[in-house]
Amino acid sequence: MDNLNHSKHLIFLGPPGCGKGTQAKMILAKWPMNHLSTGDLIRDFIKKGEQGDPIGQQMKERYDQGVPQPDDLIIKAVRETLKNLDLTKGMIFDSFPLSEMQAYGLESITKDFVLDKPIVLFVNISEKEAIERLSKRKYCPSCQGIFGPQSADYEKGICNRCQTELISRSDDNPEVVKKRYQEYIGRMEELKKYYEPRRRWLAVNGEQSIEEVHQEILTKLEEFREKRG
Repeated sequence: MDNLNHSKHLIFLGPPGCGKGTQAKMILAKWPMNHLSTGDLIRDFIKKGEQGDPIGQQMKERYDQGVPQPDDLIIKAVRETLKNLDLTKGMIFDSFPLSEMQAYGLESITKDFVLDKPIVLFVNISEKEAIERLSKRKYCPSCQGIFGPQSADYEKGICNRCQTELISRSDDNPEVVKKRYQEYIGRMEELKKYYEPRRRWLAVNGEQSIEEVHQEILTKLEEFREKRG
């Protein structure tokens, strides 16, 4: 498969620790697509809020109070972000949408921006696997890099990029991971009911090697292209 013209816009979803961010980066390394991550989006708008952006100000107020961002605000932020991108390159939506309302919001966005409807790649792992992966990983508080046991930085305990000592995140505690996983799976069931009847839900086995997961993604996309003709 030498292009993604048959599937210009992709949605990467999956429970904590499934490796969807890694897989998104592998796609980006092959094809020059835009990448929109919900977490990065919120952080960017919070910075804009400090400079007077109204959406960012609302997000910052909620963030400072520890209140989750509402669906309508996330959808507005996505709309504003897309206005400044070359959408002919295609989009990777990383962890968006995360609710049925956000899915409806994205459908409205695709109509308004005249975009192909995105395909969902759901990278699935079990609760046990999520707990095992996240309880072992380490995090760089400076560059937000995440490191698994297989990396040299992990062994040294130091981030090679910024020479900062790696730490374990509090939300990677097994009990917290279990709670996050169960909450996320509930959301995924809701989104599966939305996208599966529309034939845009591709499930991928995330409990393989990174390269095997990547190859399965490419195979599933190729099969999708062949079915759609």
